[in-house]
Amino acid sequence: MNRSTTPRSRRRTIATAGVIAATLTVAGAGAAAAAAPQSAVGQAVGTALAAVGVDWSGMPEGYTKEQYEAFWGAGYQYEDVEELVALWQVEETEAKARAGRMILDGETPPVPPSGSPEDYYRGE
Repeated sequence: MNRSTTPRSRRRTIATAGVIAATLTVAGAGAAAAAAPQSAVGQAVGTALAAVGVDWSGMPEGYTKEQYEAFWGAGYQYEDVEELVALWQVEETEAKARAGRMILDGETPPVPPSGSPEDYYRGE
């Protein structure tokens, strides 16, 4: 008898494929939520995880929701992040957090935003 075609083997294969698909789905949703925590996907993922007891804010360590909103809400674009990274010699999250904190403190980051606040609120 060929063991690769037994019902038990098929169930294992299907179960394994299901676990892999679920893992990829959660990872993809998590990545999307982390990239845009204020988006509908980000909020849905955060709500679903909170419902099952997972404390997950969607924000990288050291980067608050307020800094996120201040930074992107001021009209900063990805190319601006790259300029701040090069200027401060830090990684992206720290650059965004630092600039967002400056904005919240009423200071002006050394790189002006290349977009407008409306870009953030339109989802661009």
